[in-house]
Amino acid sequence: MTGNYYYSIFVDEKSGRYLAISYERQSEFPSVLLQFVANIARFSKILVCDSAGEMLSATMTGTFAPHELSLHVVPKGEHFANGPAERVIALIDNMVKTLLAARSLPCNTWDILVEHSTLIHAVTRLCPTNKKVTVYEAETGMIPNLDDIPPVGCFAIRFLDKLDRKDFKLSPANQAGVFMGYGTLRHVFGAVIQVGSNAYVTARHNVSYVLDHFPHSNKSHSSNAELSWLPTLLAKSQNKEGSVSSDKSASEIEDVSLYCAECFVEGVGTPEIFLDDN
Repeated sequence: MTGNYYYSIFVDEKSGRYLAISYERQSEFPSVLLQFVANIARFSKILVCDSAGEMLSATMTGTFAPHELSLHVVPKGEHFANGPAERVIALIDNMVKTLLAARSLPCNTWDILVEHSTLIHAVTRLCPTNKKVTVYEAETGMIPNLDDIPPVGCFAIRFLDKLDRKDFKLSPANQAGVFMGYGTLRHVFGAVIQVGSNAYVTARHNVSYVLDHFPHSNKSHSSNAELSWLPTLLAKSQNKEGSVSSDKSASEIEDVSLYCAECFVEGVGTPEIFLDDN
């Protein structure tokens, strides 16, 4: 969607917070690190990373040296030595794959889903240094309200400025779309809404959601080319079982996706928000 092909995860072992930043080229990592520094308003003392070229570039080793940033480089082929980051990447990757499959979302929205997944983690997981509060509460001092986070893929309605309408008087005052998650689009953080086949906008306040309607899931074919077989398989299963409600079918799809997502690195589980207590 934004032309990104890579993302980096920064892990705060004290608060448990994950910060994900997507970018287009590997050579952009030094600027990505500066974005991380801007977010936490300081340079970290230690950065554990692998031995990739962008990590050991002259920009990294020279520019950041005056700030006393110590690079702890993991040997090539020994990614397990950077355990926390590798576990987080496995978790976020599987969360994104689950969302793509469960809601039949286009795969070019992966970078938005990555950032949204880090938010879901923050509001549903306990802080590693204080098991009485979530990661989000430890970081902000506020108790998160999960009802404020709409389900990814649901129908969204955004208020449209008069200047953006085709006709000031006759055009609708609202613009319909699909909620793709909370993320950063063109340097603006907010709810990312798909308003066309390849058109996306960001909204914060002037937006409402229809929580039980998922446009991409209701189509006869998947918006993700790699999952084009999924609607056919589900339709076949529906016909075989007879009268199966669409809600039950959708629930079974998500259960299968979550089962696949749970099979990753030991010690990392599926965020509670995606689990069905029933």
